[in-house]
Amino acid sequence: NIDFMELLHKGLVAKEPNVEALVIYGLGGIGKTQLACHYIHSKLAHAKYNLRVWFSAENQDILNQSYLEFAKTLGLIKTT
Repeated sequence: NIDFMELLHKGLVAKEPNVEALVIYGLGGIGKTQLACHYIHSKLAHAKYNLRVWFSAENQDILNQSYLEFAKTLGLIKTT
């Protein structure tokens, strides 16, 4: 039995301190989103991160728009 939560956590803590991203990929319907949601709400994630952000990556345009909106929220890009 594989503990995917532990693998996910180890993958994130093994990264460089300023680069904390991990891609979960696979066939549709196998539980990628549920795994990510479960992890981000877990004690492991809450102990490590003060800020947790979810970006939709359904396609490149949606991902780019998500990044842009987040940058605006942080005040990194001025809105007109």
